[in-house]
Amino acid sequence: MKRLFLSGLLLLMCFTLSVAGGRARNEALWTLRFGHVLSPADIPHYHMEQWARNVRDATNGMVNIEIFHSARLGVEEDVLEQIRAGANMGWHTDFARLGTYIGPLSVPNASFFVENLEEAMRLQYSPTLQKYLEQLSSEFGFSVVSFLWSQAERHVFANRPARNPAEMAGLLIRSPPAPVWVESVNALGVTATPLAWGEIFTGIASGVVDGVEVGFMPGRNLRLYTITDYVMETGHIFLLNTLVVSSVWLDRLPVNYRRIVIDEANRSGLNSSRMHLQRGREALQELIENGMTFIPREDLDIDAFRRASVQAYERLGLLEIRDAIHAEIGLR
Repeated sequence: MKRLFLSGLLLLMCFTLSVAGGRARNEALWTLRFGHVLSPADIPHYHMEQWARNVRDATNGMVNIEIFHSARLGVEEDVLEQIRAGANMGWHTDFARLGTYIGPLSVPNASFFVENLEEAMRLQYSPTLQKYLEQLSSEFGFSVVSFLWSQAERHVFANRPARNPAEMAGLLIRSPPAPVWVESVNALGVTATPLAWGEIFTGIASGVVDGVEVGFMPGRNLRLYTITDYVMETGHIFLLNTLVVSSVWLDRLPVNYRRIVIDEANRSGLNSSRMHLQRGREALQELIENGMTFIPREDLDIDAFRRASVQAYERLGLLEIRDAIHAEIGLR
């Protein structure tokens, strides 16, 4: 009996020393592998790494988030399927993608849904939006830890000016292929033309499309000033990206660690969003300096664009959902 007691005590001591040694080396008990398609030079990547550092520090190294840029974690569709299966993985995506699982979740990507960061922040307090996010988690295994990662407003770049939907008629404008994008761009008065991102420059240069709707920074990075003459500050979509993780992984975290992951994701997301807005104005100045004619928001009939946007919500069956969320957060 004494021999059994001593053996048990020895095993307990070994286990304690092993755990202590592991903690001394700051080994995490919960690891998340988080990926995105952006480059290391892009603003969100910097702030995702900040999110990871803040979580590690706040949990004393117990939660470790590894950030993988440039799709190094895999193709988005494959990663999302692994997340659904419960892998300790996460991904940077948008509401248009989430809308393929829960249709109403595409609504934040629709035109003139929110128009600035302050309005976007109010979405946290929408019971309707939270209901659909909970459905996404319970039915598909995705938990959205933050949707405050904005890449700012999108505007129209083209080779002729247009100040209202009627003047936009006849323009072929590149858009992403998701239905919410296509309908929202069509509602501007143009004809939305889905085209791969890598084909934008050659598509405009060869006349396949007349222009594109993107933010000021992507417009600068794509050197649109060499193939388009005008940029109209429509601000028709305030692009909100989301950070999604496996619900299985998130639910396994202790409650206090779960709160830290979410709070730090929102904090870093807001910092990223504010930097995007600041750098966007700097990029606009470069576009102007390179010869583009800028038509500011106050010179456009924004109310006409807003009214026209209703047709996109109607075609997608999202008008009642838009109105419900707007009522909950005090918009229009």
